[in-house]
Amino acid sequence: MKFDIHNRWTGDVQFTAEIDANESTPRSVKLGLAVKWGVKNGATLADANLAGANLARANLADANLAGAYLADAYLADAYLADANLAGAKWRDGITITRAPIQIYNIPGGWPVHILDDHMQIGCELHSFDEWAGFDDRRIIEMDGRDALTFWNANKAWLLALCETRREDTADRSAA
Repeated sequence: MKFDIHNRWTGDVQFTAEIDANESTPRSVKLGLAVKWGVKNGATLADANLAGANLARANLADANLAGAYLADAYLADAYLADANLAGAKWRDGITITRAPIQIYNIPGGWPVHILDDHMQIGCELHSFDEWAGFDDRRIIEMDGRDALTFWNANKAWLLALCETRREDTADRSAA
């Protein structure tokens, strides 16, 4: 079937992909298949509206995703090495400049995505400083005692990784 990828700013069709799907296939899967088709066929992905795309296990190495809108895109195991993400949007209007650090299968927990200066754990997205300042009550409000157990077990190394990311982002900006 044919599936259109639209520009996030104008709504115009950027390219039309030929994908192996049917009408009952979820939109997120069709969008992911169209992105994979686009990468394989050299289509322009810069400024594309990719919100909600299922990009699991996609090889997006060297893809130009500058300005792409990636809110709620599923990026599990996506290969983003050297992808141009300058100006890409994560969600809630947060701009990213490079591939997020993605951590899965933390015992008793949720997937973690570390962006330029934000971290998303499960569906909770906050700045590094906000995460560092949350007290036990606030963590419990997020998802109960399991969230607090997870946070207490992983807080130190996750915040250390965030700080390393912040320093690396600052170094890249200065260069």
